[in-house]
Amino acid sequence: MKTRLLGLMLAGLTAAGCSTLTPEQQEKLDDMSNCEKLNALLSASPNGFSALKGAEVGAKLTNSWQAKAHLVGNKCQIIESASGKSKYTCSEQFKEYENAVKIHNYAQSLAKQCLDHSWVGDSQKSGQLMRTEIMSPSSTSKIAIELGKGLDKVTPWIVTFNVTEK
Repeated sequence: MKTRLLGLMLAGLTAAGCSTLTPEQQEKLDDMSNCEKLNALLSASPNGFSALKGAEVGAKLTNSWQAKAHLVGNKCQIIESASGKSKYTCSEQFKEYENAVKIHNYAQSLAKQCLDHSWVGDSQKSGQLMRTEIMSPSSTSKIAIELGKGLDKVTPWIVTFNVTEK
């Protein structure tokens, strides 16, 4: 029910050309389960996540906005490339590899739990690096979950969660 309500809200906001949620709409979004948020993200993907765009974040080569819904960590953004393709992306950094693995596995299990059987995952591991791509033939969207190592010496392990169009 909440997913249908959010879908209607997103459709209305997109049709109106507005990307600002009212406080009531933001509260409903915040109260949604992670499954409802994931399904709403997949529904919003074909429209460039326009209704989920928050404050614009400065960037020279791309347009980006803070996301209004978070699934992995609290550093979620919607990024639009110069070609007009949009991506919802969240990331979280970890000091310990084991904690990054836990979040990577959590994101995989969330997708498995929330999506129907038509969604299939393909996981790859190379040393300590992991990548999982989840797609369905009945959807234009795809999910990518990655675990890698960044340059930060204190919190080098990064888990990213992405939703894009295929």
